[in-house]
Amino acid sequence: MLTEGHPDLFKQARNAHDRCRHKLMRTSHDTQPDSPQGSTQHLPANPHLVRLFTEAFTAQDIADPIRSFDTGTSCEYVRSVMDEHDLWVVCLREQGVIVGYVRRDDLQDGVCGEYARAFRAWQVIPGGSSLSDVIHILTLQEFGFISVLGDIAGYVSRSDINKPVVRMWLFGIITFVEMEFTDLIEKYFPNESWVSAMTEERIERARTMQQERNRRGQECRLLDCLQLSDKGRIIISNDQTFAHMGLESRRNAKKVVREVESLRNNLAHAQDIVTYDWAQIVRFTHRIEESLSIQSA
Repeated sequence: MLTEGHPDLFKQARNAHDRCRHKLMRTSHDTQPDSPQGSTQHLPANPHLVRLFTEAFTAQDIADPIRSFDTGTSCEYVRSVMDEHDLWVVCLREQGVIVGYVRRDDLQDGVCGEYARAFRAWQVIPGGSSLSDVIHILTLQEFGFISVLGDIAGYVSRSDINKPVVRMWLFGIITFVEMEFTDLIEKYFPNESWVSAMTEERIERARTMQQERNRRGQECRLLDCLQLSDKGRIIISNDQTFAHMGLESRRNAKKVVREVESLRNNLAHAQDIVTYDWAQIVRFTHRIEESLSIQSA
């Protein structure tokens, strides 16, 4: 699935991911930065790691090149080109300068300039912008546009969120969340006291996995064999750890944990994440941005 995208972009993303994964493995059990009691923005590892990963991928890594036509070009011709190349949006030029865009569904009779749409101030972002910026735009608009050296050079749509680079980015964020859960459990549930929050069935499943991993020479703790949903259930069971989720009720917290696990499963199995997981993707984006904002303060 990952190799279906542009090979150079995939190589770039894979190298960045490998560097981050290597550093995470070396620092996941190091001393973590202090976080205020009840802070909803706590993230594991050091701030540099979080920032390194979240800024490793940019808008231009997922943008598609944009085509442009003079505003006086006939709608019939522009629509035929868009149909031939399966384009949903193109830009419009006046005297060689891009001044707006038009969607394929807008075009009717006459010239395409009659159906031009103006760029909103926040709809155009530099190519080096973060994927979080892309998520913000696509939450409000169907299309976002990428500028390079001041000129519109590409566009993004929600379908681009299914691309391998974004999927790797999201999987990395989920890794940070799971590391956070593990850190909190270690801190607030010493000596495996978290077992009381688990059902016998889930504990037995974790023990079976632990035995199998140990049999293969992969020494691990029982905590390391819990599923993400199990760790979320443990976090919710304790008032102090529950406060870190920043949610008003345990009912909502359980829903969020289910959504996180659903997103991870859809990422792992190459399922559509835009249709079913958009709310969770937006929530992750806000979480990361708030964390980085606090760390920079």
